[in-house]
This record gives sequence, C-alpha cells and structure tokens, in this order.
Amino acid sequence: MEPALLQIAKDAQVSSPVPDLQTLKADVQIKKAMDDYHDGECEHSIIQAQAALAILPNWAPAYYVIGISYGQTGKWDLAISNLETALKIDKGYSDAKYGLKWAKQGQKAAKKGGKPKLLSPGWN
Repeated sequence: MEPALLQIAKDAQVSSPVPDLQTLKADVQIKKAMDDYHDGECEHSIIQAQAALAILPNWAPAYYVIGISYGQTGKWDLAISNLETALKIDKGYSDAKYGLKWAKQGQKAAKKGGKPKLLSPGWN
C-alpha cells in the first residue's frame, strides 16, 4: 500500500471497515471534527465536518457533527436543519434522532432563557 494511503488510514483511526477511499478520507475530517468538538472548538468542528462533505456529499455523519456543533454554540435553527438532513439521508441514525430531540429542546428552552434538559450529544 502506498505511504499516503497508510497515513490516511492512520489519521482516520477507524474502528470498522470502510467501503472506499472517499469514506476513509471523510473519516479523517470527522476525526478532526470530533477532536475540535471535545476541545470546545465547535466552529472548527463545523469547518472539519464541512470538509468531509466536500469529500463525500450527503454523508449523514458530517451533518450530525455540524448539527450538534451548531447546537453547542446556541445556533438552534442551524442545528435542527443539519440534524434533520442527517435523518433524511439515514432514517435509522439513532444519534441524529437523539441530537434532533436535544436541539429542539434547546431551541424551546432558549426562548425561555434556559437550556435543554437532555444531555448534549457527542462521541465517546
């Protein structure tokens, strides 16, 4: 295997097989987005997830990341829109279902000056 592909695979740190090189490259961007999200850098997380969409358009995990990152910044309309898009792409995406419920609670609570009751979504 050529060294560039090995580096991509290493950077992605995937835990299960990926179907193709495009998905692997997108996984690298999502890994970076996850790191940024955990570091509280939600704006950077959004940028990394958008880079994943540039590689693999209509990829539900990227829309999920964008949605929960927008939610963490209080941009509830954008959070909801992106999480709904993730669910349109993958109707069975349980993390996106939870994220959407959280975002809708957050939007409602924000109108009353509060926070959502559900724990914020994320990654382990």
